[in-house]
Amino acid sequence: MLLDRMCPPKRGNSRGTVHFDGCDPVHGGYVRIDHGDGFSSTYYHILDNTITVHEGDVVQRGYALGLQGKNCEGGTGVAPLWWTHSV
Repeated sequence: MLLDRMCPPKRGNSRGTVHFDGCDPVHGGYVRIDHGDGFSSTYYHILDNTITVHEGDVVQRGYALGLQGKNCEGGTGVAPLWWTHSV
């Protein structure tokens, strides 16, 4: 599928529990994962209609969270990877 080649999957960097999945006009679709011991990571610019996880889901390292994209409206342009790791 062309969309898969244009918009690579965003994958989790470590095992954890999805704390939030949603969308906002600045970051597009995003997923926040709680890794325990006060560590969390947030992945931004995920095409909203491709987010594969929901709050409470436990994900393993490398699990595809959704396709990298531009905005909440399902734009197909590839946005830069935004990822934060918090303590």
